[in-house]
Amino acid sequence: AFAVPNRLRPGSRLLWSLISLIAVALIVLAGAQFVANTQLIQADADYRLGQGYEAAAGQNVTSTTTLQVAEATYQGAIASYQDAINALPTWNGTPIYDEYRLFLGKTYLEYANALELDLQHTVSQSVTPSLVTQTLQEALAVFQSASHSNPLNPDHPRNIAKLYVSWAQLAGGTPALDKLRLADASFQQAARLAPHNADILDEWSAVNMTIGDSFPSEARTQYALALTHLTHALELFPADSSVFRDLGYVYNRYAEFALAAHQPAAAHRYYLLARDNWLQGIQRGATNTARVYPRLTYLYYTQLKDYCAAAQYSQLGLQAITSGALADSTGNLGRTFQQVIAQAKTHRCQVGP
Repeated sequence: AFAVPNRLRPGSRLLWSLISLIAVALIVLAGAQFVANTQLIQADADYRLGQGYEAAAGQNVTSTTTLQVAEATYQGAIASYQDAINALPTWNGTPIYDEYRLFLGKTYLEYANALELDLQHTVSQSVTPSLVTQTLQEALAVFQSASHSNPLNPDHPRNIAKLYVSWAQLAGGTPALDKLRLADASFQQAARLAPHNADILDEWSAVNMTIGDSFPSEARTQYALALTHLTHALELFPADSSVFRDLGYVYNRYAEFALAAHQPAAAHRYYLLARDNWLQGIQRGATNTARVYPRLTYLYYTQLKDYCAAAQYSQLGLQAITSGALADSTGNLGRTFQQVIAQAKTHRCQVGP
């Protein structure tokens, strides 16, 4: 038979104390995990709501008649993304938090662009340049904070670069060179973090071309940089339609440089390269190709003397004006297209109906 002691030995008392502490700790941990899971669920719900608002705003921002609706919807998206960030547990790791801040900063930038459109078209009297600037500053603060927390994510300097591009063009007219320099530096940082990303190189080349077009003394240097970035991008991703489209702009500019230097043979070679790259971009489905139609019309008509091809792209240009894909506020572009088509008919080109 075993004797059952009336009291626990000292060692047994310590054991039971440890068991009690472990039990309490497990209960606390379980409670904390439950709270954390609840917070994550709430954060995810707010995040998805923000995505819905942002998508709806993107659809409404395309028309001045629904621009104010888009602005209000962007405000809802910003509030939802901020709620998602606030709902996350304080110990939550970087990935989700980083993603939420990316979307918050991106939406601030989209909202600022919508406000800029409002300002240009005077849709609302309440939108002022200072409001646009304030919104851009809020976006910049989000991106910079995210970049500081996760300095290896190339999306942060990439978004900062895009923000500075928008900021540079805020006042209209000649873009602000200091902001374009900041955009250039940010794209350089993004490319260093993601050396195999062709899209970053393509976007970077656009900054170089903007500087070159806006400041003639830098045109050759900046277009040489753009050509370097685009050539590397094509090596990384040979099927990138946007790179072909943008190479067309670079070679077209090189043709202009050659003409200015009285080098017609070189200019002709560059015009052919511009044509070939633009056509590749169109065939591969590049976006924003409507802006290429006037250039192809000019190239075919004045440089290559292919009047039938010039008429073909004039027709596409007229269609783009009708659909709103190509701006023609004065009507001059449309009249030029019509004149090219009329001239092409005298060369026995089969042009439309």
